[in-house]
Amino acid sequence: MNTQSFMTATETADVEQVDKAILAIQAGDTITAQNFLLDVMKRAPTQYTYQFVDS
Repeated sequence: MNTQSFMTATETADVEQVDKAILAIQAGDTITAQNFLLDVMKRAPTQYTYQFVDS
């Protein structure tokens, strides 16, 4: 399934950052992983809806 077809460029970049963080964690590099995840968190909305709402 191509999930990127409905994701924004920012969301796609965030997914890539999380993937890099996972690899860093697996390599034991928690500082790098933390930096990747903090970067993603900066763009997270303060009010997050985890379900789609039909308008």
